[in-house]
Amino acid sequence: MSSHSPIQACGKSVQGAGRKKNDDRFLIAPITEEYLLIAVSDGMGGHPDGDKAAEIIINRLQTLDIRQGSEDLLLHNALQMADGVISAEVAANPGSAGMGATATTALLDGNMVYWAHIGDSRMYLVRQGRLCQITRDHTFIQGQIDAGHISQQEAINHPFAHVLEQCIGCIDTGVDHGSFAASPGDSILVCSDGLFRNLAEDHLLGILDSGRPPAEQVERLLDFSEENAPIDDATVIVACI
Repeated sequence: MSSHSPIQACGKSVQGAGRKKNDDRFLIAPITEEYLLIAVSDGMGGHPDGDKAAEIIINRLQTLDIRQGSEDLLLHNALQMADGVISAEVAANPGSAGMGATATTALLDGNMVYWAHIGDSRMYLVRQGRLCQITRDHTFIQGQIDAGHISQQEAINHPFAHVLEQCIGCIDTGVDHGSFAASPGDSILVCSDGLFRNLAEDHLLGILDSGRPPAEQVERLLDFSEENAPIDDATVIVACI
């Protein structure tokens, strides 16, 4: 578990039952006195070196230099560069073909939230008792939902629910990125799919809007997730502004 102040943030990752290794990685790091960097990366399970791909992404983000450009473009460019590193790794080691990972990352300064994203990890905002999903899943199923072919409920247990259309290591249309103004009392959740696939949004909101410290929220989220379906690795970061 890791934490940061004055923005209160905590994160934790748990290995799924029966998994030989945890392919998830996360980061909570102050990069200046003003900015806190948070990130979750989920290595592609069942593919070679998924955990290594996640580590490449986290390591690249740790080198972020806020002086080199606008905040959301810095995150966007860092993920693009990580994609290049993974592609070069696969070219040099063909046995790693298929290697990749999701990435959802944000820079927080108390006034703004800058974010970048690819894959099916997620970022949520909790504000004034409402839960809003900020990122869009880059999955086959999300495309079917957007086209109106299936409902959100039908997607939950769909056999192709985990099929990614993009990841770091297989970028197609590019990295999503953006920003929004933060308000006092906001909570930010960044998590891998091992969490949100096991908890309904009303359960997420009930914990995130509870007023409990971030460390306690993280533990409760992971406890509920493990009770429901502890097969997949699950990683959570909660940041309270």
